[in-house]
Amino acid sequence: MNEHHRELSEWALSLLPSDISPRNILDVGCGGGMQLLMLGKKYPKAHLNGADPSDEAVKLTSETNAQGIESGRCRVDMSPVEELPYPNGSFDLVSAFETYFFWKDLDAALGEIRRVLSPGGKLVVVSEQYPDPAFEKRNAEYAKRTGMRLVKNEEMISAMGVHGFSAEFKTVPEKNWVCFIATKY
Repeated sequence: MNEHHRELSEWALSLLPSDISPRNILDVGCGGGMQLLMLGKKYPKAHLNGADPSDEAVKLTSETNAQGIESGRCRVDMSPVEELPYPNGSFDLVSAFETYFFWKDLDAALGEIRRVLSPGGKLVVVSEQYPDPAFEKRNAEYAKRTGMRLVKNEEMISAMGVHGFSAEFKTVPEKNWVCFIATKY
């Protein structure tokens, strides 16, 4: 999982505004922990947090980020995105790589992410699939096998707007990649 998503992650991180320097970062659905490592390299002064509802993912992320955990720079919690164990306004940047389509409740998740983001904080949601006729068969097979639920890009932007975000998205059409970047207002 870590290596499979590396190119996607590098592309998405390159889209983040160059003028931000977050102090506290949360990666929801942290999976194998690679995104936390990459975020830590991009923002070397930031404290890193990961949250995932899977015990196995928490263990993998903790192993991948063992040095950061030992130094006190990184923390990993077992938690679904809809019930994050952090105070209001705790983070300047929240990321969600390859995970939104597994969230049980998109509206609840976006509301909870907004709650833990500081005013003006950034949210980046990244997926290697979005609804597109050219990838319909492949995406339907993934959905059947994994239970993922893709949302049209415009629907995601609208949902983000409902939850107090100003958002835009970028795509790589030939790869079916999408990156949503939102700011809490």
